[in-house]
Amino acid sequence: MPQYFFHMFFFLFLIACDKEEIKPSVPQGNWEKGRAPSIEARNEPVIFTVNEEICLGLGHYNALWPQHFNQFVNFDLKSGWNPNKHLPPFPGKGRGGAVAFTIGHKAYVGLGYTFYSTDDPSAGYFTDFWVYDSQEKTWTRLPYDFPGVPRQQAVAFSLNGKGYVGSGLSAERKILGDFYEFDPPTGWKRIADIDERRYGATAFVANGTAYVCLGKTENGYIRHVTKFIPETKTWKGIFTTVATEEGPMCINAASFVIRQNGTDYPYIAGGAKTDTPTEYKPLSDCWGLDPKIETWVKVASFPHPVSKGIGFTKEGIGFILSLEEDSMQTWEFVTH
Repeated sequence: MPQYFFHMFFFLFLIACDKEEIKPSVPQGNWEKGRAPSIEARNEPVIFTVNEEICLGLGHYNALWPQHFNQFVNFDLKSGWNPNKHLPPFPGKGRGGAVAFTIGHKAYVGLGYTFYSTDDPSAGYFTDFWVYDSQEKTWTRLPYDFPGVPRQQAVAFSLNGKGYVGSGLSAERKILGDFYEFDPPTGWKRIADIDERRYGATAFVANGTAYVCLGKTENGYIRHVTKFIPETKTWKGIFTTVATEEGPMCINAASFVIRQNGTDYPYIAGGAKTDTPTEYKPLSDCWGLDPKIETWVKVASFPHPVSKGIGFTKEGIGFILSLEEDSMQTWEFVTH
């Protein structure tokens, strides 16, 4: 009998060895130009989706003579960015680099910074959060500010009725890894730090799982992708080809998620790398993540290098909003 099991085990082992390697696959596509938004050109705006409405606002323009915006505009597939459909003005200070997440019919917007020159580097950074109620069409300031230090280039996402905000770069240029959970009835609570402190990262939720990827650490740019484990409020790194020479490695990439045949596929577009302290090199590479084997697949490049683009999804279609010279342009990823 033991010999029988030995032969059976050996036979199954040979089958496994002979099995063809699973190749990663994501929906491929091409980029098509869409309509430009009917708002002033700006850097680092924030975007959120609430009650199936895409809302874009805030941001800043011109570092020498800075303008900071507090207007939000809506997007729909038929008319693009609708000039006649604006949210009420954001009641907080205009800013760039804010983050947003949504829970139910409410969107939460906060953090960010301005370019105001001052002897105190943190004076132009914010910890306030504001709630947009899409049913009442009103903004209200949260009674409790973000508990971490002020920061820019943080990430945010929502999962299972709670919001999550963390990582980023402080006013003193310190790279951060602390993360916080927001529960509407009780407010903020600190959870486990992300596994690698970073700024300029990208976050998305696909197939019920939240991911934080890319960014820059004290040791340079990383391809590392980390999954959030909501049951334990901890993080788990993915060490597949994402951590090898295949896949994106940059900061300030845009992301969106499309759904095909019941599966969510995340995509990363653009971003930037710096080879020297004074060089900022935008990229045009685009990658899709095969969620089944958690491996990147290269797809059609973005039409031009883009950094700090804004990614979003509407009715299963992926879009990137980019700043192009003195105007903004929307691009649609049309799958085959």
